[in-house]
Order: sequence, then C-alpha cells, then structure tokens
Amino acid sequence: MNKIHVLDSSTINKIAAGEVIERPASIVKELVENSIDANSDEIVVKLKDGGKKEIVVIDNGTGIEKEDLELTILRHATSKITKIEDIYSILSYGFRGEALSTIADVSKMEISSAIEGYDHSNVIEVENGQINKKTIAAFRNGTTITIQNLFYNIPARQKFLKTTNYELKKIIDWIKSIAVSNPKISFKIVVDNKEVYTFQKKSSYEERINEIHFDITKNLTQGTYKDPLVSAIIFVTKPHKVNESKGITQIYINNRPIKNFTVLSAIKKAFEAKIPKVYRPDAFIFLEINPKIIDINVHPQKLEVRVKEDSLLFLPTYYAVKNALEQIKETEIDKTRPTQLISTITAKLIAESETKTERGGMDDFFVKAEKTIQKSLDILPEEMRYSATPKIKNFKIIGQIFNTYILVEKNNSFYIVDQHVAEERYNFEQIQIQYQEHNGLLKQELLVPFGFLLPVEDRGVLLENKEELGKLGFEIDELKDELLVRTIPLKIRNNITKEETKELLKDVIRGIKADIADKQAGLFATIACKMSVKAGTPLNELQMEKIIENLFDCENPFTCPHGRPIFIELSKDRIEKEVSRK
Repeated sequence: MNKIHVLDSSTINKIAAGEVIERPASIVKELVENSIDANSDEIVVKLKDGGKKEIVVIDNGTGIEKEDLELTILRHATSKITKIEDIYSILSYGFRGEALSTIADVSKMEISSAIEGYDHSNVIEVENGQINKKTIAAFRNGTTITIQNLFYNIPARQKFLKTTNYELKKIIDWIKSIAVSNPKISFKIVVDNKEVYTFQKKSSYEERINEIHFDITKNLTQGTYKDPLVSAIIFVTKPHKVNESKGITQIYINNRPIKNFTVLSAIKKAFEAKIPKVYRPDAFIFLEINPKIIDINVHPQKLEVRVKEDSLLFLPTYYAVKNALEQIKETEIDKTRPTQLISTITAKLIAESETKTERGGMDDFFVKAEKTIQKSLDILPEEMRYSATPKIKNFKIIGQIFNTYILVEKNNSFYIVDQHVAEERYNFEQIQIQYQEHNGLLKQELLVPFGFLLPVEDRGVLLENKEELGKLGFEIDELKDELLVRTIPLKIRNNITKEETKELLKDVIRGIKADIADKQAGLFATIACKMSVKAGTPLNELQMEKIIENLFDCENPFTCPHGRPIFIELSKDRIEKEVSRK
C-alpha cells in the first residue's frame, strides 16, 4: 500500500486557508485591505458573535465587473500583478481574489458588487469554494461581502476559536490599527446591530491618532526623517510621560501594519538614557520605503517584511525618534530659567533690617550685607557660589530625608528628588556642552600624580586611546609596569580617592571597549556619575537649592543618563485625594 498520497484540491485549499485565515480577524483584515485597495473612502464592518457567525464588509470603492466577479474566488486570480517582477514593486495591500478564494473554502460567502454606469449590482453566492447561485440586486456602488459560519466545514478549526469577546477585541484592535494609517478613510464598526465605533475622515495621521487614542495623544511628540529611499513620520511619548505600563507600538511600512524587531530596537536605542530600561513608550512609526527594496511576501498574512539592509529601517526610525525628542524644549515642569536664586543670607539680612535699622541706616545695612554675602560666597566651592545679584526662586526646599532625597514644593506639586541622579543629569549635560565648546573636557592637575597596576590588556586599551582619554580629562603616562595618572576631569569632586579614580578608569576602559552606537554618551555618563554627590551625603540648604535649580534648568530633568527616574511627583490634588480631603 502506498504511504504517500496526493491530496485532493479541496483538502489542499483548506490547508492553504489555514495559513492565512486563523480567526475572524484574519477575514476582516483581508476584506478591509481589499476595500482600501479599491480606493474606498467609506468602509463599514458589521459583526455577529464576534465574527464567528457573520462578517459583513461594505465599501464604496471601485466595484467588480460582472465578468470578473466569478474569477474572484479562484486561486491565484488577482488584479494586482501580471508577472513575477510586479511583486517587487507592489504598493497595494494584497492580491484581490487570492484572499477571497481562501475565505470561500472555509465559509459561506456572498459577494455583491457594482460599478458606475450599472443599474443593478451583480451577486454570487459561494459555499465550500463553489458558486451556488448568481443573481442581481438593487444598485449600490462598491462592494459588499458577507461571510457566514466560519470554519463550518472544518469543525476541528472551529473549536479552537476563542470566546466572542476575545475574537471581537482582535477585530476591533486591527481595525483601529489600519484606521490610523489611513486617516482619509472613514470606518464604522457595527456589533450585533449596534454601532460601536465611527472614525470620521481626517486629514493627517496626527488627527486620526488623536481620534482613536485620545487618552495618550497629549503626551506624544512628533519627529521626521527623510532620505532618497526612506522617509519617516513618528509620534512617541515624551520621556517624562513614559511609565512602567507596556506602551502601544504600531509600525507601518507604506501604510501596512507590520511587526519588526529592527524598528523596535531603533526606538529603544533612541530613548536610551532618557527612560528606565524596563519602560516602553507609546510609538506610532510611519515609514515610506521604495517598494523595490522590500519584500512583503515573507509572511502568509504579510505581517512582516524583509529589507535588503536592516539599516534601511533602523536609521530612519532612530533619527526620527531623536528628532522628536529634540523638539521637547519646554515641559510640564515649569522650566522658566530664573536669573539667580535669593540666598538665605540675603533674606535673613533683609528681615533683620526691617526691625533693626533706623532712618539713615540703610547705607550701613547694604555695606554690611555686601561684605557678609561675599564672605559667605568665598568659602563655598566655585560651582556653589552665588552672585550678589538676587534670583527669583520658583520652588521651595522642604528639606532632606535619609541624607539621599531632597523634598521640594513647586507649582502645586510635591517632589521627592534623588540628589545623586539629579546632580548626575546636570553634570552629564554640562559635560556634553563643555566637550563641544572646548573639543574635550577641562582638566585639573593632581598635586601628587599616582600610579596603579592594571592587567596588560586593560593597560594596552588605555595607552592606545591616550588621545581620547585626554579629551575626557585624563592624562596618563606609562611608568614601568604602572600607569601614572596626572590629571582628572575638572569638576570631579576634590575628595575623590585613588581607588575611586582607578575604578573610574576601569569604567572608562569598559566604555571604550563596548561595541555600542553612542559610546561617547556612555563615557560621559560614567564621568558624570563620579562627579556627583553621593547618596547618604548630608546637604545644607544652599547645596540643595543649587542641585534643584540646576535640575530644573536641564534639557531633560526627568531621568539620569542611565535612564533612572530622578524624582517622584505628587500633585496637590493627588495628595488631597489620598487623605480624603477631596
């Protein structure tokens, strides 16, 4: 007896259908994409029992000629291509007719269609892949396709369908996704004879995103990128609005929703050092790519694409996201840049003057004030000094807890600020500015250079990169088996120990050896960390004020260079709700 059998066409067709049609959402996808390809600008989707019992898709696009209507259910029948080369330049969503053939094998189908000039619509009824009936109906421009009893002839597949609500959610999520990339088309969703969603025609991606995802759009920022092969428009969450919840990520290539790890990697890389690693921003990525350099037919449902070079997806996405993040100049935290803080010394002297000075004594007061302020300033580190010109302070220091967190009141909000990462963020941005202005970091010479031993391979890395190290503020020489450190970056705290300097250089070695895109930023972050006040360090009020002033003056006051959040914000409203005042 033969063990190998040639399958009959009915079995072959049902197996092929299983690759494309997994559930009701798969049918909705194929039919709606066909409607878009037919230049429809109004599409209605009607569902019963989550699409398991019935799916109806109605469009007002270019109808199907009577002669073509019967061909639509044949395998490999399409209006989109005529030869193999056409596959590599196709801009449509699919091959109309191929999907209908697949669906017809696993459901009961009716197709009604008409084109301009007809006085009626032509109708065919199909069951198990065969036309059972041909009729006519009242004229309606466009096409209406009705699908009933999905998998009625494959009970094994039918029992694997999920609950009605689950299947319905899959359909609605997909329609929302395709609606985002097609803002000039209106979509209506009717569930069990009840209209549940209507998305009106819009003029832009931004308007459609706002219509569908109105709860997050206020937190989005837009960026763009363009080169001869690829253009990108993206909308991503502002870094300070990203949280631990998994964000919405929708990626489109030539308006087709796809899944792509390269694009996700580009988003993650662009947000590096701006949000914690476990956080995920909302992202809507629209890439327009020359169809000749992509292959959309690598997945049965066209959910993936293949490109000649991953960089064709990575770089446009990365630079568009970076462009979006650069647009954020002003934030919800008031970044009015005060000219200077009022020192507590000045405030105290003024208070004393109101009770102690007599007429004619104000000159003496100002002389005394100037001398007292200057004397106080002289004993502060240079970076902590205040000018005698008063600044307006738009925040209030409450105090410090655990010698690690600064408590701040500002704009009807209460902030718990991590003193180390707050200063680290400021130092990081100052290092970037200093490096650009001076083509390197300013140095401070050690009174007594010190030497230390390193493994041969690490010592070699440092010596090979002496020029780069010099730009980072380190001058080193080789002395027999030791390395001699003569300078360190200027603003590293003056009490840094030999062991801490050695550890810093080891971190720099790791940064130099690392195979990452933005190596310099990693090195800057390492140095900024060592410059900054440590957790557990008691601070006086002047020191706390300076840290907070500098933080609110940062371009990104929300995360440290490694992506950790800098503060917790509690609004007055939230506090009052927590204590049941509201």
